[in-house]
Amino acid sequence: MPLKDGISLSLLLNCKGVVEVTMYSTALDRNDIHLKTYGVVMIFLMISICLTHLSVKRLYDPSRKYAGYQKRNLFNMKLNSELKILVCIHKQHHVTSIIRFIDLCYPIVKDPVIVDALHLIELAGRSSPIFISHKKKKVVALNLQDSYSDSVVFSLKLFEHDKQGAAIVNPYTAISPVNLMHEDKSRMGNVKLRGIKVDGGSQTLHVLREMVDEHDYIIVGRRHGIDSHQTYGLQDWSEFPELGPVGDNLASSDLNCKASILVVQQQICL
Repeated sequence: MPLKDGISLSLLLNCKGVVEVTMYSTALDRNDIHLKTYGVVMIFLMISICLTHLSVKRLYDPSRKYAGYQKRNLFNMKLNSELKILVCIHKQHHVTSIIRFIDLCYPIVKDPVIVDALHLIELAGRSSPIFISHKKKKVVALNLQDSYSDSVVFSLKLFEHDKQGAAIVNPYTAISPVNLMHEDKSRMGNVKLRGIKVDGGSQTLHVLREMVDEHDYIIVGRRHGIDSHQTYGLQDWSEFPELGPVGDNLASSDLNCKASILVVQQQICL
């Protein structure tokens, strides 16, 4: 871990908050501490919180969350190592697109594909997020959310059984707020390579409008913090900036895209 990230983490872990304020307030009510001591502690907490906020804001760069500390891209894979994929599922029908993509990787027993499947469910009626591992959990429907998640897990496990060791699926369920959550083998990905020259974002958008009606599965890339001449102007009307300008336009309602979209960004190593 870089030194700046380590300092930021240590500041956050040592920062006091509402729990400590409540604890000292209770101690004051019980006469366990003097009023002067309580006042000094509260002043110290306020100073500490302010300094931590300013320090972390200066040390921590949010764009670094797109980077990694180890090389985990396809170019740096070891020989005969497994291909590991993390997939996020929001709706049950997304499982079909994910299975298609895994099939495109052509998994075999000698070179299996390991899939960590994370089913994301919006938090409702609970005070804290929940993370569930289904690797050893029996499928038992306890409530509506469990039943909904179990159907996704069952579909993935059925796919794993059909592959007979060529694909290993580790299913998980994450129940959390939306803002914290953060896709024909017989046609083998008849593949053709076609290069199209575009000049500016308007021509790129025109190509995308023609593309959405011709395909049912589209893979696009994104680059964080890098402006491209071919996508100039597209980000001005972006609704989902995390998808990049091309992925955002494909996901927008203006294009009325029926295809499944997979947005890929190569890992940035520090």
